[in-house]
Amino acid sequence: MGSDVVHAGASGSGQLFKVLNNMVVFMNVNALAEALAIGRRAGVDGKSLFEALSMGSADSFILRRTATATMIPDEFPEQAFPTNYAIKDLALALKLAEDVGITASGAQQTMDLLCRSRDAGYGWKYFPAMIRVIEGRAGAEGEA
Repeated sequence: MGSDVVHAGASGSGQLFKVLNNMVVFMNVNALAEALAIGRRAGVDGKSLFEALSMGSADSFILRRTATATMIPDEFPEQAFPTNYAIKDLALALKLAEDVGITASGAQQTMDLLCRSRDAGYGWKYFPAMIRVIEGRAGAEGEA
C-alpha cells in the first residue's frame, strides 16, 4: 500500500489491512463526490472547492490526488482501478464487518452507490465515476 513496512500480525492480516484501507478510500471518494456535486449545484467552482478543502481538516491524499485528478476534469479511464474491482474489495470488507458483528452502514451506502455506478455502465471505468451517478449524469457515455 505504500513504502513503509507494517507488521500486520498473523497470516492474512495484510490482506485485511488492504481491504479496510480500500474501504476507507471508497468512502472518502463517495464523500468528496457528494461534496463536489452539492458545491457545483450551489454554483461553486469544483477546483476552488477542492483547493479549499485541501487546506482544512478535510484534506487527504485521496482529495489531493484521486478526486482532483478525476472528478474535476470528469475523466475516469479504464486503465485505473475500476468500479468492478472496488465492488469486489468493498464486498470483502462488508463480509468481514458482518463476520465480526459490525454494522458498517457508511460502507454499505458506498457499496450501493458503486453498484448503481456499475449498473449505469461505469463498471470498467475508474471508480470515482460514481460522481456521475450522484449528479444524475449516469450513462452519459453509454458504456455497457
